[in-house]
Amino acid sequence: LSGVARNPANGFPARPLACMLGIADTGALITGWERSRRRKAVAAERRISEENLQLQQQTQQAELAALEERSRIAREIHDGVAQSLYMLNVSLETCVELPGHSRRGPASTPAILGGSVPAGPSGRSQLHI
Repeated sequence: LSGVARNPANGFPARPLACMLGIADTGALITGWERSRRRKAVAAERRISEENLQLQQQTQQAELAALEERSRIAREIHDGVAQSLYMLNVSLETCVELPGHSRRGPASTPAILGGSVPAGPSGRSQLHI
């Protein structure tokens, strides 16, 4: 390396050393930028994962609420149908007992049967048949 300017303190070539230090500093700068970019990417992925988790939880809550509402409606329909069938059954039992054991006599049987007729369509309409 004759003709190259040397550092008077240590005798190493001045320019190549400066270039090597510049390259090392540039490498460190680029590495720092890359680390920063990766940290930001990881943070963004973390935020997205948290948002996905929240959306999944909200979806589960909505599905549970819908299931509870369907169960409530089913119970109401069941109760209405059960009430209609019970009324129909009581009316029919009364009609069976009327001719022989009632003070009202057989003439009241059509009135009781007529009063129980709406129970059938009412139960069917609650079931949407």
